[in-house]
Amino acid sequence: MANVPWHEQVVTFVQLVCDRLPQYDIACEHEHSNCLLLAYNKFRINGKWHTWIDYER
Repeated sequence: MANVPWHEQVVTFVQLVCDRLPQYDIACEHEHSNCLLLAYNKFRINGKWHTWIDYER
């Protein structure tokens, strides 16, 4: 685990990415898994993210 970044470091990095890509934003964050989901802003409708994949199986 010596080479795994702290969650705060990951959040900072992702925020820097978002700053350079203004059409994207952080849609979801899971601290325990140390991961964040970036989503295209068109999927945020009335302040709510619509990021579920909904298709016929």
